Amino acid sequence: MTKEIKKWLAGAAGLIALGLIMIAAIGAHVAGLGQSEAEAAAASARCSTSGQAGNDPETAAINGKVKEMLAGSGHVNVPGISEPRKQVPNAKIIVATGIEKRVPARGQIIALATALQESTLINLDHGDRDSLGLFQQRPSQGWGTREQILNPVYASGKFYDRLLQLRDWAHMPVTVAAQKVQRSGFPDAYAKHEPLATALQQAIAPPAWRRPSRADARTGRPRGRLRPSEVRQPGRRRLRRDPARDSAGGLPGAGDRTARSPHRDPMGSRSTRHAVPVRRKLHEPPRQQPG
Repeated sequence: MTKEIKKWLAGAAGLIALGLIMIAAIGAHVAGLGQSEAEAAAASARCSTSGQAGNDPETAAINGKVKEMLAGSGHVNVPGISEPRKQVPNAKIIVATGIEKRVPARGQIIALATALQESTLINLDHGDRDSLGLFQQRPSQGWGTREQILNPVYASGKFYDRLLQLRDWAHMPVTVAAQKVQRSGFPDAYAKHEPLATALQQAIAPPAWRRPSRADARTGRPRGRLRPSEVRQPGRRRLRRDPARDSAGGLPGAGDRTARSPHRDPMGSRSTRHAVPVRRKLHEPPRQQPG
């Protein structure tokens, strides 16, 4: 009986020791992830302390070199841009696709940093397993066919589509947002490309797309009112001007088939959207209604 108790105690002690080891391993893993995200967040915060995202001294220096390179200077050495004739056109496509999809500057920087890490901004026709293109996307993972992925416009659009599906992506560090889209085996590798990605975006994009604006917390798209030309108004018809009416002081002429009747909308403004048919000439007296 004593031997059985000793065996039981020894087994229980072994299980307890194994459990403690597993808890310690899990704790170390979680701590490592937390430290990685904290470092990435700190790096992102440092980049935005000067009022405009990415205007730290390192990015400012790279930005100057990138602008000189884009201006045609062949004597500028930009770290990370060893083949500008191949890399710069692809960077322009990534930025242009982001603007076409109305992705703010922050999203374009994330896309550029991802492409710098995955392919050095070169449209590769090979990669790990079946990875292809600027973002090393895989046909087997639902990114598209080989021909589609090798199209830089398509590949950039697919990256943005998945990025915009992430909640609060605009408030994430670059490396965290990129990793959630790419699911890379090297999740921390994107952070080092943020200065160059920021410089490229600021040098390539039009002025209105260089500064990050207030973004919606869910989609990351800019908040604020749309311009009138961007607002689609279904069912509203443009009424043509009538020369005869204008020459008569604004009154409809005899040839008008419709007279525009002012209509007050719920907001209190007057509009002329509704047209009332005219069944008689204006000089005729009103008809008597039968008693």
